[in-house]
Amino acid sequence: MVVDKLDDIRMELDIDGPLLKSLPFLNGAINVLLALSSWLMRGRVRAGVPEQMWLYLLLPCFMLGMVEIVRRSIFDEQKELGRLKGLKYGYKGA
Repeated sequence: MVVDKLDDIRMELDIDGPLLKSLPFLNGAINVLLALSSWLMRGRVRAGVPEQMWLYLLLPCFMLGMVEIVRRSIFDEQKELGRLKGLKYGYKGA
């Protein structure tokens, strides 16, 4: 299955590697640059560039924000599930 292959690829990634450690900072820096260029482009009209191009430059910023919100909510849910698993008792069929 495709999902199994993706899991195999994820298992091969070096979680403590320098790329995965610096990736959130790189994403943030790229989004800051895109937001800055969007802000600079907003008031100017250039030949061959659509007037609402600055909105397209903000899309990655919104996506990063949504991903971070979902990631934090999933992390909170994982903590709650871990706490609930600790409440499980060892007797089955009782």
